[in-house]
Amino acid sequence: MQQPKRHLRGMKDLRTTGALGAATLAPHAAYMKITSLELEKLRLSRVRQHAARRIGEIDARCEEIGHEKAALLAAMEAPAGCTVGVRQGAHRSQARRSGGVSLKY
Repeated sequence: MQQPKRHLRGMKDLRTTGALGAATLAPHAAYMKITSLELEKLRLSRVRQHAARRIGEIDARCEEIGHEKAALLAAMEAPAGCTVGVRQGAHRSQARRSGGVSLKY
């Protein structure tokens, strides 16, 4: 009689615990995930607070600039719509120059 062939066991036949618990999340892992999400939420709320404070500072500075400009224009007795310090012929002189920068000593 012939002997029945024995099945040689390989890597495919080994049972692992990783495949059994993959569908469900362990409680400690869930708590760790929740904690990391809460920490990220706390960090983002602090970033939001700092950004709101910075926006307030920028708005305040813009108002200060407007007040300073109004004071300077009032001191010069110039109309409020006038621009200060811009030469009228500045653009034309730039167009005439074609070759680099000339320095006079």
